[in-house]
Order: sequence, then C-alpha cells, then structure tokens
Amino acid sequence: MNTVLLMLSLIATAQGLRCMTCENARSHEDCDSQGVMRECLENELSCAIEERKVNYGPGRLIFKHCKQPLACNNNYIQNDRPAWWPIQCNDKFPNSVCRCCCFEDECNIGHERCFGKAAISCGNQEDVRGGITTCSDGNRFRSKCDFQCQAPAQIYPPDSSSSVCLEDGSWSKPAPCCANPCPALAVVDLVIILDSSSSVGEAGWQTLLSFTRSLLSLYTLGNNSVEVAVVRYNAEVDTDNIIPLDNGFNRDELFAAISSLPYDGSGTRTGNAINFTREFILENGHGHREFAHDLVVVLTDGRSQDDVAVPARLLRERGVMVKHLYS
Repeated sequence: MNTVLLMLSLIATAQGLRCMTCENARSHEDCDSQGVMRECLENELSCAIEERKVNYGPGRLIFKHCKQPLACNNNYIQNDRPAWWPIQCNDKFPNSVCRCCCFEDECNIGHERCFGKAAISCGNQEDVRGGITTCSDGNRFRSKCDFQCQAPAQIYPPDSSSSVCLEDGSWSKPAPCCANPCPALAVVDLVIILDSSSSVGEAGWQTLLSFTRSLLSLYTLGNNSVEVAVVRYNAEVDTDNIIPLDNGFNRDELFAAISSLPYDGSGTRTGNAINFTREFILENGHGHREFAHDLVVVLTDGRSQDDVAVPARLLRERGVMVKHLYS
C-alpha cells in the first residue's frame, strides 16, 4: 500500500502547470476561444498575460503563455513604472504594455485572476484649484493622491490631504478645496439660507445640513466673534423654525438646532428668502450688530422661480457680502 501511494504522489508532482496560450489575439475572449491550453515545462511555473497597445490605438493585442518566474521578475525590474507584484505596466509613447503572472492552473483565462485588482481604476483625480495634486500611480487601484495648497491657503476639509483609489473604483475622499483661513476672532453676522424644496431630496437636505455644520466649525462663535442665523425656505420662508442671530446657543446647541431643521415643502423662491433676510434677520432689534460685517450664504440646488438679481443687489448695496452655492 505504501508503495502505491508513493507512486501516485510522484505522478501528481510530475504534472506541469496548465496555461492558456495565444498570440496576437484581439481580445481575451478571442484568445480563450481560439487559443490552446498547454501543459508548461517543468521550469515554467507561472501563466502569463501581455496586453499591448500600438500607437495608442483603441484596440489591444493579447498574448498568453507559460513563463518562468525569473522572467516575470525581470519584467518587473525592467519597467520604469512598476505597479505591484505580480503586475507590471509600462507606458511609453507611442506603445504600451501591461504584463502579469499567476501561479495556478488556467489562471490566465480571462484577465481577472491574473491582473486581479490591478485592472481596477478610478476616475481621474481632480487638480486642487490653487494647489498641487500628486498621485503615486495615476488613477490605478491603490494609487494615493496627495494634495497641497499654496500658502497661506489651507486644505479644506482639514482631513482631506490625501485620497486612495479603492477596490470599487472610487476615491476614498473627493478632491478638497484650498481655502484661505479666516481670522479666528472675525466679527461677522453670518446668515445661512437653506433651500428645502422638493427637488433637493432627503439625502440632499442632509448634505446641506452637514455642509453647514462643517462651515461653522471653521469659526469661533460668540457675541464678540461670529453670530449665526439660519433661514429655511422653499416657496415660502419657514418662519416657525428660524434660528436668529441672537439665538444664545453654544456650538453644540447650535449644531443640534441645525440638525433638527425639518425638510418639507416645494417651490424655490430664493429671491423671497433673500428679501426676508434683508428686511427681518439683518434689521436691528433681531440680533444684528452694527459693528459686525454681514455675510449671507445661500445654499440651493437650482434656478429660482422668482427674481434673485434685485434682492441680491439690494443686499449688496447695504454692504452685505453674498455667496450663492449650488449643489
């Protein structure tokens, strides 16, 4: 019995790796349907794929074969821009080639098992306006992009100085902004006008509230620095849920009040909301401070159903800085 088992073991060990082989195929499908499954030589311990592009044309040429592991390693060393073992890509004008090696029977059928996650790519990472974007491997899987701003501007949000291309083809974080820091004790009456029309949607509404809290986290809040008012509107201004300038909230209480603002209604009368802000919120007696700078931020998802130009002009004529942000 022991002799028989030993013989079977030797027979199994002698069997070579099985790999798909083809030359100059126009696609992986053509290669796999018209190529030949081959048993590799004893020293050919890997299956390989080469994908070549000529003159940056739209098509590819596919090559599949058995390969010695040493040859795989040599390809890796020789390439100017290797990715990570066992995949190597080399882009040189006007041609390019990507190679991979895998080590299981028939693992180069198709491309997924050989190239695996190396075939994943994310969309081109946006350049940071006013800054520099540097990526370790373009938009390929696992590429890390670092963002830098030109002083005195700073990365915003502060925790967005880098982003990584993930397995699902998305970046771990969107490209940040380069923002000039505000004086820590700027004296400002800040009014935020929030569009809660039906087109915003519940998810969009939560995004507006989250952005509002993030914006306010940049400021020192208080009677001697930044006072905040929040106005919600759609076709009409929600006068029942106004957060006035003299709300008396600390930071946590203000954020809780913002988070609890309801989302309902329809219509987008932005001009009406701006007029309400000028005539009521920024009037003395409702928390407005004569010595403070006035800033109004309008967050909306689209075109207003009433006139915005005249209300915005009247607001600016009284020295108010107005900023419209569209989502």
